Amino acid sequence: MTQLQMANWKKVKKTLSCKLKELETREDIHTPAELHTCIVELTCAITETMDSSITKNGPPHHQKCWWSQTLTTKFNEGGRLTQRAYSRRSDTEDLVHHEHKKARKEYGLMIESMKREHWAAFLTFLDRKSVWTTHCYASGDPTDGGRA
Repeated sequence: MTQLQMANWKKVKKTLSCKLKELETREDIHTPAELHTCIVELTCAITETMDSSITKNGPPHHQKCWWSQTLTTKFNEGGRLTQRAYSRRSDTEDLVHHEHKKARKEYGLMIESMKREHWAAFLTFLDRKSVWTTHCYASGDPTDGGRA
């Protein structure tokens, strides 16, 4: 989950509206220098708001960029079902085995979906610099970069 997704947007909105009220408003802008000054003031107000209202710490280094809190919840549910299914492993007709299998399948589908969504979002922000990175991702071997 990115910092923008975890932001308290009510706080951001309130802080930004206070900063925008403090800005000097002009009815008419006559020169390019006045326009530039207005743009710089607006940019500073937005940047200061983002710096003060959004936390800077990112996800843990071991966490995948497509991981979400819903996947964590689903993972924990699956773990609990695994324990229940293991404790009833002698009774193959118990419904917990079917629940466990269903939960595993849903979890796998959620992971595939999150990866697909992350890839689509990555492609929407494609620019000149990242086009080569994207090319390497798409044309390279499908590995996670791990070493054996």
